[in-house]
Amino acid sequence: MASKALNQMIFDADWGVLDFLLVDLPPGTGDIHLSIMQSLPISGAVVISTPQKIALNDARKGVSMFKKENINVPVLGIIENMAYFTPKELPENKYYLFGKEGAKNLSLDLRIPFFRRNTYYSKCKRGRRFWKTSRNARKYYFWGNI
Repeated sequence: MASKALNQMIFDADWGVLDFLLVDLPPGTGDIHLSIMQSLPISGAVVISTPQKIALNDARKGVSMFKKENINVPVLGIIENMAYFTPKELPENKYYLFGKEGAKNLSLDLRIPFFRRNTYYSKCKRGRRFWKTSRNARKYYFWGNI
């Protein structure tokens, strides 16, 4: 059911001409992931994980799925999300709530570039917002920094 809804959103929406499309998938290697791999021309994947061991296991499985011969999607890099917490009152302190440098170590182990570490609370940096009208529907595009 979720695969069908995702396919409908991707193929039945009027996206216009896209330079790229980002799809945020849940952890795992299930039907949704395989359906996307089989139906879209994917040029690369970025794996995002927290530094916890269980999350890193899922990230490792995801990388393995992308590297399978019948899928063969290059993994461009790994991002560590919720790497540490820094209280506003003590900006020099870092508290590693979920472990330290797990995704960085995973990237070294798998020989995949490590892109960055996001703090536990990072304000989103948004670029400008713009929209265009198409078929009486507004499309919103938000650009920001990874």
